[in-house]
Amino acid sequence: MNLNQVTLPVKDMDESTGFYIQLGFIQIVDTPHYARFECPEGNATFSLSLDDADYSNGAVIYFEHEALDEWVTLIKSKGIEFKQDPTDESYLWREAVLLDPSGNKIKLYWAGENRLNPPWRVEKRLVKKLAKAKGKIMIKIHSKSTASKNIDSKNTASKIRASKNTKRTFIQMFTAIYAALILSSCVSWITPSVNSELIELQAGEYQLDSQHAALIFKIQHLGLSTYVGRFNQFDAQLNFDPKNMANASLNAVVDITSVDINNAELAETLQNDTWFDSERFPQASFTSHTVTVISDTTFNFTGDLTFRGVTKPATFKAMFHGGADNWMTGKYTIGFSAVGQIKRSDFGMDSYIPIVGDEIDLEVYAEFLDASK
Repeated sequence: MNLNQVTLPVKDMDESTGFYIQLGFIQIVDTPHYARFECPEGNATFSLSLDDADYSNGAVIYFEHEALDEWVTLIKSKGIEFKQDPTDESYLWREAVLLDPSGNKIKLYWAGENRLNPPWRVEKRLVKKLAKAKGKIMIKIHSKSTASKNIDSKNTASKIRASKNTKRTFIQMFTAIYAALILSSCVSWITPSVNSELIELQAGEYQLDSQHAALIFKIQHLGLSTYVGRFNQFDAQLNFDPKNMANASLNAVVDITSVDINNAELAETLQNDTWFDSERFPQASFTSHTVTVISDTTFNFTGDLTFRGVTKPATFKAMFHGGADNWMTGKYTIGFSAVGQIKRSDFGMDSYIPIVGDEIDLEVYAEFLDASK
């Protein structure tokens, strides 16, 4: 038996579907009265069913993540309000509480080992009870035998009532456990399952995720220190087939005016014709032509770098860090970094050498999203 689906009643379908999309679920069925969502990890689904009648749903849906506080902060940034901020509870869980638009209660929590193995886990309690019961079993059997002869109708009725209460408690407990187990394969979706084997990564065309990318440059200053800056605006496309890396390609464009060195006056100076000459050459670009293997995950991308109107060959050593389905974007994502070095004098920027170094180290850290989705 496989538990993989649960349905929640909702009062407003549009508002409710928007809420769960914001939490990162993938919608796969969309009708005016019914919606179904797929969890980004695993194969479990859950659905929303429009219910105009008044109802009170006592079920609680749990989602677990180790970085609970950061997760709550992220969700709050989307305008979603919480009934309870992350709080350490007596049952050794840290949890936050919010309601979906229809009033269904959701708990975001972190329990770690205490979810499956709390100090009061049944097996542990049974061991303790058995230890205490050692040497007393025969006495209890004798007592039970004697008492059984004196059971009257009043005791029998009490047992029947207790049995009914136990049955009702069991049904309530089973309902809660059922809902939790249905979504158990969803609780790891915040932290994606990364496949680090290059050959297992998905081939295709990828677009730079500009929100998760950095282009850094480093240059020596006075022979005493390394001056570090970055470009905040750049774009790139990667054509990638792990089974045929010789045909991989990388194209990138950098907005030179987006230089960021934490010094506005110097940043403006760097735009003049002594340095970047960005009025004439507002962009730099790189287009790869060949790819050579260094290791299972590392490759040299060699191609043409155009900077200040001059084109020269350049090589970047690139490393692929793995791939995974990204719950934040709903797209398959691969991790990528690259390093390279150029001489600025090769591109006509030769002022103040060696006071300011000639060699410029370039570093790229980025995520690329599957462009086919």
